[in-house]
Amino acid sequence: MKRHKLIALRRERGMTQAEVASALGISRSMYAMIELGKRVGSYYTLKRISDFYDCPLEEILETGQADESNNGG
Repeated sequence: MKRHKLIALRRERGMTQAEVASALGISRSMYAMIELGKRVGSYYTLKRISDFYDCPLEEILETGQADESNNGG
């Protein structure tokens, strides 16, 4: 997960982790772990996060593909 992206999206909306978690129907601790990159979450949860922030799922996922193509490999 791109943790800085999730933190920035949440802060842009002026929301706490608890508020976002409540809106998503998950615990604050679960959302915090996802936001900090300590847990990935299910596809369903990640999709709900991307829908909540009106952000493509690929934008919040870290795939590493861009880094590999930029390094010639």
